[in-house]
Amino acid sequence: VTLVPEMAASAAGVMPDLRIVPFQEPMPQRMICMAWRRNKVRQDECVELARIIRGLDRAVLAA
Repeated sequence: VTLVPEMAASAAGVMPDLRIVPFQEPMPQRMICMAWRRNKVRQDECVELARIIRGLDRAVLAA
C-alpha cells in the first residue's frame, strides 16, 4: 500500500497488477510550509515563491 499523486496514477495504467483506489470523503489534506535561514543566499527567491503560493486559488492547491 502506498500513496500516489493523482497525476501519477495515469502512468500506473501500464502496470496490470496495480490497483488505484481513490480516497473517500473526507479527503485527506496536507499543509505545506517553507522555512529558510535568515541569511540564506536565495532568501528573496524563497519569499517570492511563498508570495506566489499564498496567492494561488485554493481549488488549484486542492487538485
